[in-house]
Amino acid sequence: MNATPNRLRLVRIYLHLDVGGIETRLVDLLPRLDRSRFDVQFVCIRRRGDLASLMEERGVPVHHSHYRSKLPFFLSARILARFLRRLRPDIVHCHGTVPMLVGTAAAHRAGVPVILGNCHNVGVFSRQDEIHRERRLSALRDTTIHVSRSVYEDYLDKVRPYKRDGVILYNGVEVQRFAAAPDPAVRARITEELGLEGRRPVLIHVARLHRQKSHDVLLDVLVRIRARHPDALLLLVGEGRHRGAIEENIHGLGLGGSVRLLGSRVDVSDLYHLADLAVLPSAKEGFSNVVLEAMAAGLPQVLTDVGGNREAVGESGSALIVPTGDAAAFADAVMRVLEDPQQARAMGKAAAERAARFSVEEQVRQTEELYLELAARKGLIPRGPSPG
Repeated sequence: MNATPNRLRLVRIYLHLDVGGIETRLVDLLPRLDRSRFDVQFVCIRRRGDLASLMEERGVPVHHSHYRSKLPFFLSARILARFLRRLRPDIVHCHGTVPMLVGTAAAHRAGVPVILGNCHNVGVFSRQDEIHRERRLSALRDTTIHVSRSVYEDYLDKVRPYKRDGVILYNGVEVQRFAAAPDPAVRARITEELGLEGRRPVLIHVARLHRQKSHDVLLDVLVRIRARHPDALLLLVGEGRHRGAIEENIHGLGLGGSVRLLGSRVDVSDLYHLADLAVLPSAKEGFSNVVLEAMAAGLPQVLTDVGGNREAVGESGSALIVPTGDAAAFADAVMRVLEDPQQARAMGKAAAERAARFSVEEQVRQTEELYLELAARKGLIPRGPSPG
C-alpha cells in the first residue's frame, strides 16, 4: 500500500481528541515523527474534539470516520474498513478499548499490512464480550503496546490473549519545557491571580475531574493537613464531568478558601513551579503523564501504589508511595515531606534527574524503531539500521 518508496503511511485511531492525558500525548508525539519516513494521519471515530485543530496546525491531518456505537460490531468494522481503504495505510495503530476492537477488525478487513494496539490503563477490557472479542482480534495484530508493565500484566491476566508478544513503551513528556521555571513577571502574575502570596504549603493535583482520580480522598487529606498547616492551599488543575460533585464536597468540608479549582490551564508547566508538592491519589492509573511532568519540574510527590507509578519513580527516592484509598496514610506522607525541607529538596533533585529517562524524544525514537521493525518484517521496507 506504500504510495511512495521512502515513506510509510501511518494512521492512528482513537475515539476523539478531547482535552485529556492520552490525547495530549498524541498531539505531542505524532507531529514529531520523522516526516521523511512517515506520512502521518489521525482518525477520530466518535468526534474530532478540542485538540483536533492543534493536531492539524502541527501538520497531522485529522479525519472523522462517523463511527456509530449502536451499529452491530462487524457493520461498524466494515464501515471503518471502507474509510481506511481510502487512506491506504501501511500501518494502523489503535488506542483504547473500542478503537482496538473495531480498528483491528477494520484494518484487517482493509488489508493493512501492519496493525498495532495500544493499552493506556489497567482494566481497559472489563466486559466479558470485550474480553472474548479482544482475545480473538489480538491475534490479528503484529503487536500491542502497553504503557507500563503493570498495564501489560493486567492485560495478560484479564484477556489471556493467544499471542503474548506485547511491547512496553513508556510515555514521554517535554522534559525541558516542564523543567524551565517561569520568569519573575509570570510568577508574580500567577501568584496574584491565584492568591498564593503568603500561602504555604501549596499542593498541586493535575487530573481530569473523574472518579478514578479520587478527589474525595484528596479533600479528606487536605482537611487533615490543615489541622497542622492552616494556610495550606490545594491547586486542582483539570476539568471533567464530576466538577459539580467536587465543588459540593469542597464547600461541604469548609475548604472553599483552601482550594483553587482552576479547570483546564495552558500554563501547567508554570503552575508546577509555584507548588511545594505534587499529589496523585488515584484509584487507577496506567502510566501517569502528570507524574512525569512533576518529576521534570523537580517536584517531590506523594502517589498511590497503582498502575505504573512505581515504575515511573523507580528507586530514585523522588516520591513517597502509599496504599490507595487511605487518606490518613496519604496525609501522613504529605506532612513528612512538608515538614522536612531537606528531604523535600533531595526528592525534587532526584525527580529532575529521573525525568530525563522519560523524554518525548525518547518515546518518538522507540516508536519509530518499532514501526520500522514491523514494516521490515512485512517486506514494506528493506531491513536496515534503526534511526538515531
